[in-house]
Amino acid sequence: MRFLLAPLAVATLAGCCVCAPSPAPVAAGDVPVAPGTPPLTDFYADCGRGLLDAARLELELERDAGRAAVWNGYIAATQRTQDCYWAAYQPLLAQHRSGSLNRVEGRARLRELGDGIAATRVALARNLRRPEAVARAADMQRQIAQADNRLREFCTNPDVGDWLPPGFDCTRLSV
Repeated sequence: MRFLLAPLAVATLAGCCVCAPSPAPVAAGDVPVAPGTPPLTDFYADCGRGLLDAARLELELERDAGRAAVWNGYIAATQRTQDCYWAAYQPLLAQHRSGSLNRVEGRARLRELGDGIAATRVALARNLRRPEAVARAADMQRQIAQADNRLREFCTNPDVGDWLPPGFDCTRLSV
C-alpha cells in the first residue's frame, strides 16, 4: 500500500506533545499572541489528531472510493489538518521573536509544521490522480495550491530562515 499520511502521522506523533511530555508552558505575558489563542501544545495535539483522522479516511478511500461521504470527509479532514498546522505558525513565530523558545525546540516544532502541511499536500496530489476524484478535483487543487503558498511563505520568511538546520532544503517540503 502506498500511504504517506499514516506513517507520517505515527512518526509525527511519536515526537510531539500527544505522546511525549509537553514542554513547560510559557507564561501568558511572555508571548504576544492574540487573546484566546490556545497554547502551542494544544495546536500540536489537535494537529496530530487531525493528521490521524485524515490518514484513517485515506485508508477508507482504498476500501470504498466510490462513496461521496468518504471523499467529503477526507477533503474536510485534510483542510482542517493543514489549517491546524498553519494556525500554529504565527504563535510559534511570536514565541521565537519574544525569545521564549529555544533554538533547538523552535527548529523541531517548525519542521513539524512544515512536514504536516507538506504531508497533506502530497496525499491530496496522490489521491487527485484517482478516477473517483474527478468530482472533487477543484477542491483538491485549491487545497494543493493553498499548501504550496503556505510552504512558500514558510520557506521564505526571514524569521524562519535562522531556525532551519544547516543544509535544510525547503524545496523538499513542496512536492
